[in-house]
Amino acid sequence: MPQVTQRMHEIWGERSAVTWATQRVVRSMVQWGALADTRDRGVYKRASEQTPVEARSAELLFEALLRHEGRVLPVRRIHRHPALFPFELDIRTHQLRQSPRFEVYREGLDTDMAQ
Repeated sequence: MPQVTQRMHEIWGERSAVTWATQRVVRSMVQWGALADTRDRGVYKRASEQTPVEARSAELLFEALLRHEGRVLPVRRIHRHPALFPFELDIRTHQLRQSPRFEVYREGLDTDMAQ
């Protein structure tokens, strides 16, 4: 928790409201099941289960990620990109290829890229 609070202070300044809000957001994430408490106070771990997102919503989340990143991304990063925490996107390369929202092409022998 101290690391998260420190990062928030770096961005928003050292205000008591920032500390209070950061604590509430982290506790909300624990209640939602995205994070889990550990034995040590203020230390959390990633929950064992991620929240599954069905294909249609997954396409929208991935499109938002691509727009935010402003660049082409490897399709295999869909499942590991930190910005998509705590979601598990249920989307496959062939679905992205069929969607009019994305352009998917192969780079090298085994890397599918999406834009």
